Amino acid sequence: MTVGKKKQEAIELFEAFTGHKAKTIKCYPAMDEKVLLQIGRLHAVAYEAVRDNKKTKFYHEFKKNNSPILCVTYCGTQLRIVGGDYIFTEDGITG
Repeated sequence: MTVGKKKQEAIELFEAFTGHKAKTIKCYPAMDEKVLLQIGRLHAVAYEAVRDNKKTKFYHEFKKNNSPILCVTYCGTQLRIVGGDYIFTEDGITG
């Protein structure tokens, strides 16, 4: 899949989730670290996002059998969520 196609899919998912048009596109580096420190299973995630022009807090608990692993980069400055059986949709995190 081309970078342009990936950006378009990201924009469509963002707009479906937030209920408004994307104004800017920010590209973040992909996970390319070869060394990660495994912290443990991630039981839940809490986040805040603007949805339908209203700041909303979300909290998602992962099921025991599909929870991802929380890792940190070797230098301890970036968290990474690895694995798990979930998907991010217009409804937020599901699974």
